[in-house]
Amino acid sequence: MGADGKRDHIPKQSPVRPELFGLHPINVDSVDWIAERKNLLSTFFCMLALLTYTHFVKRRRMSTYLVVLLLFALSLLTKPILVTLPFVLLMLDYWPLRRMSFWSEETIGDENSTAREAPNRTGLLSLVIEKIPFIMFAAVSVFISSMLVQNGGIVVSTEVRPLSFRIANALVSYISYIGKLVWPHNLTIFYPYPKSVPIWKSGFAFLILCGISIYTIRYVKTKPYLGFGWFWFLGTLFPFIGLAQAGLWPAMAVRWAYVSFIGLFVAVVWTAKESTSRIRYGMRYLWIILPLALFLLGSTTYSQAKLWQNSISLFTHALAVTRDNYVIPNNLANALKERGMLIEAEKHYSEALQIHPDFYRTRYNLANLLKSQGRFAEAIPHYVEVLQNQPDYAPAHNNLGTALIQISEIEKMIAFSATESKNSDDASTILHLLTKARASRKEIVAAVFHFTRALQIDPESVLGAANLEMALEFRRKVDDALERLESVGNTR
Repeated sequence: MGADGKRDHIPKQSPVRPELFGLHPINVDSVDWIAERKNLLSTFFCMLALLTYTHFVKRRRMSTYLVVLLLFALSLLTKPILVTLPFVLLMLDYWPLRRMSFWSEETIGDENSTAREAPNRTGLLSLVIEKIPFIMFAAVSVFISSMLVQNGGIVVSTEVRPLSFRIANALVSYISYIGKLVWPHNLTIFYPYPKSVPIWKSGFAFLILCGISIYTIRYVKTKPYLGFGWFWFLGTLFPFIGLAQAGLWPAMAVRWAYVSFIGLFVAVVWTAKESTSRIRYGMRYLWIILPLALFLLGSTTYSQAKLWQNSISLFTHALAVTRDNYVIPNNLANALKERGMLIEAEKHYSEALQIHPDFYRTRYNLANLLKSQGRFAEAIPHYVEVLQNQPDYAPAHNNLGTALIQISEIEKMIAFSATESKNSDDASTILHLLTKARASRKEIVAAVFHFTRALQIDPESVLGAANLEMALEFRRKVDDALERLESVGNTR
């Protein structure tokens, strides 16, 4: 019963809604990708917060309000993807709770209403004030996340990707997300950021988004579920649409829309219910169509989930369904390298570098592959290029120093020079040894530099300290060998 003694109107919920969310293949990434299980946990706390909020609205108890706030904090601590929860709570106030003052008694009491009766309708300002603690929690989460990415040095500057370019891609991405929801074809783990976005494409996307928004606003009272679902989708996805970027930011990532798609599912289900109720035998048709749709979605989900059995199958599929994707060949090569398939791995590293020559991770991985095969002379130029782009990358300094020591053949040179300098009367042999010793010293000095730089970047590195000590010892030995060779050369 409501506060005014009237019976709360309980909506006739369609059993299809949770099945749509659970069986749709677009949600496979968040479930099968173990690194993204935090999506599930964060969403779990979010759903609990929403459920608890509905109890707060009915009972208006401070203890319940604090539980909602706690659940929101747990959601943010798990993964800060739901910083838009204050906005979502306002959406719930609009519909189905209908707390906003513009709802009339007639509308609320409508037999076809899909919302519970809201006995405590109030103005928008009061509802916003009620959400201030949630807004503060969200602001703190955004601030902490921003500081972490800035300190990590992974922020993508607007010089690299101008804001106008990001907006254009964001508009197209919104439509792409909807397209993947309607037709879940060629789903993959990583969609590469486009090199350009045609103005006609972003303009057309803008018109579609505006058109749908205007339509839902027009029917704000008679079809509130449309506005609820549409603006839930737009609002909850906004933080991940790419206006601010960090790391390997893709054009889109369906795992980011895990919560956002709930809004579209709600709009689809309630629209289907209303549409079929106006058609004779409409519900019968619906119960025929929906099981078929769920079967098709479930089959597609099963096929999509099978791709996650191992990295090779996952990345091979991703490579087949995307273009100009420099990340996936790199990841596929890493997986092949772990399996010992070195020739195939080198091929895919090279393929990735052809697409994006400045992607230092791929170049570093290729250098490591060459180094592991004893191809030190081939690996060194790649390490040098990595350090030109990332001068503070300590692992590259360490591995380059190691490769330089290997090509110097320092131990062999020292032993050989000691033997030959004593037994040879040929001045040309002594000259050859001197040239080799000087070249070795140059390589050892370069190795000392890189080991020193690596230790400066990471002073706690035990490996870096050991490498530097080894290189300094080699430099002392080669200096001794040079001194001995020059002495022998001067006496003959």
